[in-house]
Amino acid sequence: MKISSAPLNDYRQKHSITVVELARIAGVSERTVSRWANESSGVSEEIADQVAVRLGLTPYDIWGDDWYRILWCRVCLGPRDSTGGLCLECAAEKRRAAKRVGATKRLESCA
Repeated sequence: MKISSAPLNDYRQKHSITVVELARIAGVSERTVSRWANESSGVSEEIADQVAVRLGLTPYDIWGDDWYRILWCRVCLGPRDSTGGLCLECAAEKRRAAKRVGATKRLESCA
């Protein structure tokens, strides 16, 4: 899951951190930081956390409440799993619902 690069760009400009410096801190290419600067690419939560820690901050210090929004399930607001915007329970329910819909469609096609 990615988070907006705008707050990181604001922080970078406010503290006069160059694209080259941020690329070194983040462990990414200058091209990636340039995409963040143009807001054409979001920042992965892993990189966001890494950048904040390397700057001596927490991700909340840079992204504020948006940081916490990416950590919680968008359905039940429980802790989400690392592969998407849902917690494990909601993701399992989504898979079960998809199977039920698929089974219904197969039965309808047999009629």
